[in-house]
Amino acid sequence: MIASTRIQIHGATNPSGEYIVYWMTAARRPHWNHALEHSIELAKDHNLPLVVIESLALQHKWANDRISTFVLQGMLDNRDTFDRTGVTYIPYIETKRKEASGLLKAWLQRAKICVIDDYPTYYPKHVLNTALKVKPCEIRVVDSNGFMAMRAQGRAFSTAYSLRRHLHKTIREHMHDFPSARPLEEAADLPQLSDHIVSEIFDQSETPQTPYEFLWRVSEGGDVGRKALSTLSIDHNVSPVLSKKGGWVEARRRWREFFNERLEDYHEKRNYPNEKGASGISPWLHFGHISVHQILHEVFTQNRWDVSLVNLPNDGRRRGWWGLSEPVEAFLDQIITWRDIGFIHCAMVEDHMEYSSLPEWAKITLAEHANDQRPYTYTLE
Repeated sequence: MIASTRIQIHGATNPSGEYIVYWMTAARRPHWNHALEHSIELAKDHNLPLVVIESLALQHKWANDRISTFVLQGMLDNRDTFDRTGVTYIPYIETKRKEASGLLKAWLQRAKICVIDDYPTYYPKHVLNTALKVKPCEIRVVDSNGFMAMRAQGRAFSTAYSLRRHLHKTIREHMHDFPSARPLEEAADLPQLSDHIVSEIFDQSETPQTPYEFLWRVSEGGDVGRKALSTLSIDHNVSPVLSKKGGWVEARRRWREFFNERLEDYHEKRNYPNEKGASGISPWLHFGHISVHQILHEVFTQNRWDVSLVNLPNDGRRRGWWGLSEPVEAFLDQIITWRDIGFIHCAMVEDHMEYSSLPEWAKITLAEHANDQRPYTYTLE
């Protein structure tokens, strides 16, 4: 059962709805996913099919070959995983601008309930706002982002110190908020959505379904991927990074490589790029291919940690209160404090894209360093 602090409910259920639809825009993974788990719970409660639609639109500001390849590689992983379950999974890539909005509206018209990722900024927020404007069925917005439910804290935090102090006081409640590691195991007996309904909705919205061959070609990268992507109206000057493959399979491999081989030196090497001491998993976290809860579960399990090991007082200090080793505590500060402070800020501060939303200390620091000499100037690559 997902905590109510992670769910917002808008509108009313459609009494004639034929399915539950989860519109996946941010938590792009089949494991450790609050929104997916909640969608399965709803499908079971209403004895309806569940369809998961993972979409990638063209109209976001940074649409390019690199991002598209990374996301589509993740779609291939998800397709393979969902194929063995009772859930219908549909990967969809927009082929012309605003096409995705029409498809979303078409799926909402026949849904009993729509679940959508709660992401507080950028394009996923635009998709959410589109759904809320239409709202022909109940919309459930689910936060699968950080360790803390970003809207449940009641305010933004202007410093890492203040967030650490809050976390120290409330750590017990957050430890009860982990999603299921394998939510799809609960979906085996769900009713199946007919292929006829899927085809009908795509046809009615005049939207082409994305063929598997296109996903495969893009995911290959190189000349094959470049040729496939050339059909999309996106920036083709930003090339894929062939050594960085998207998807939950690669995300898990890279996380465990860091966990087993480099975490013990994290506190000493993470600020030195040549030492390769950082985790290197930021792209997979950003695109939702791995969950912070999976990472924390494995850290806590390996270290036999529970909340009884927390050290008082609740004074906001960076280290020493978890009751763990120095490198592990340094890593937890990055993946919880510094990650969650951003999500909470964006969720609680409406104009977070504006300079005026910055705390005063940040404005002062930026002003003090505005004229600093930069010995190196880097290209976008």
